Amino acid sequence: MTHDDGEIDSGTHLVPVKEHKWQLQFVNAPRTKVDDELFLVRYVVGSTQECQYRTNGEWLDTSRCHEEDAWFFLIAADDEFSLFDYSQMHDESIGVEVGYLVDQAVEWYDHPGLRLNIAYEVFDIKEQQLYVRRLPGRSDLRVELATQDLLWGRGSGGRWTLQEHLTLRERMQRLVLIEHAEKLIRESNTVRFSHPTADEAFDLQLATAIALGVPFRVIPTFDSMLFELKDDNLLRWEAVRPLLTISAETALIGRPQGDEFMGVLVRSGPHTWIRHSGSWLPVRRKSDHERSLMPLAFEDLMDAVLTWDVAEETKTLQPQRPEFSVRSVYFVTKDDPGEVSDFSIVGLVRGSIGKGYGKIRRGRFWQHGYLPVLDQENHMPTDENDLRPGGGEFLCTVDRDLEPFAIAFWDANSAPSSEAGPRVTKSNFTAWIATST
Repeated sequence: MTHDDGEIDSGTHLVPVKEHKWQLQFVNAPRTKVDDELFLVRYVVGSTQECQYRTNGEWLDTSRCHEEDAWFFLIAADDEFSLFDYSQMHDESIGVEVGYLVDQAVEWYDHPGLRLNIAYEVFDIKEQQLYVRRLPGRSDLRVELATQDLLWGRGSGGRWTLQEHLTLRERMQRLVLIEHAEKLIRESNTVRFSHPTADEAFDLQLATAIALGVPFRVIPTFDSMLFELKDDNLLRWEAVRPLLTISAETALIGRPQGDEFMGVLVRSGPHTWIRHSGSWLPVRRKSDHERSLMPLAFEDLMDAVLTWDVAEETKTLQPQRPEFSVRSVYFVTKDDPGEVSDFSIVGLVRGSIGKGYGKIRRGRFWQHGYLPVLDQENHMPTDENDLRPGGGEFLCTVDRDLEPFAIAFWDANSAPSSEAGPRVTKSNFTAWIATST
């Protein structure tokens, strides 16, 4: 792959291959009870045979689990899979895959008293975002991990500690500040990699954003690079800038013909990396390969990396290009937005109209799965006299600048089941924006 799509820079291997043997995951028990039971399991990546679960402060192999827990790991008489295997294949029973907060997830699980103000979903790696920022009045940079309304700080030894519990207003102010700063920087082209010296590194927009302590998002899956800089006391803007989303683009490396893809690429200024053997390797791109790049949204980068890593690890054939969704957030409504100005809002989804796969907002988190409202077939009239979509629901696109508001608005006005409480309309959303910021 590397010979076809770029030349690897000599002497550099910035991100070591993962050394962790175990992968942690919260798994929901089958929904046969009023209160779903929750298990914390760990397993060897790529294998469900080597699996342990957490109970009474220790890890037990599933073959010697306590009698009261044995049912969860037994193989059903009419099925070749265990319930744990089943949970890997079905979104309805799967919990969350633990990301950076491994120690915190285990501690939370071992001590029920710590669970009062934190839901287990905050440990989901797909709901976590790394940031760097400079606190006002300080010269050093801080690494932050944001998960919903919680902010975590990374200390010595890689230990994460809870720094802040943001109110809804604080969370909205933070989102608006991030979006505004990134938009200004992109539009004014202020990130200039060709002049990395201290006196030319930043112009007014970037310097102002840094001085205000604006958090800057780190490219998903570039955590190892960031942590290496942090641990080596090299966390400087010159070194961090290539790792930030404001100046980067992501793409799949595809074949000139066909739906297969041959790798994942990230480019930031003059820097280019490809994914190889579980690491990001710097490469020198060749212009004749530009035509083989297929744009990829940042929201889909983590899934693309996982797909490619598994394909490389198992040495399978080149994988088919996944059905990644475009970055679009929609309000779901029973009314036709073209006819009803103050339409109802009954859901919030992310994706694109196609085969029906995308994400729906439930309980303050995005859940992936099949959504009829995103299925093209459900947007065809049922007959010549009925112009409503076959599924009975319409979509209204949310403007990019309003996405943070739409998400926070939905979180504040919906139940965990993703259904709205009392009737919520577009005018409610507009009024909410005016009073919440």
